[in-house]
Amino acid sequence: MLQNIYDLQDMIKLVDLSKGYRLSDFVCEFEEYNEFLRDEALELQEAEISKLHLLN
Repeated sequence: MLQNIYDLQDMIKLVDLSKGYRLSDFVCEFEEYNEFLRDEALELQEAEISKLHLLN
């Protein structure tokens, strides 16, 4: 059981979005999020318009 936020930090890490991730595996109840991640996120990040991190 989590005792504090630091316990959670040991369980997860944030990683930068990169071409190596299978974004097709991402599923969210909001289809707009799925479409953004699949179709736009990497392109916008490469254009330095946005920065996306994934929970790993």
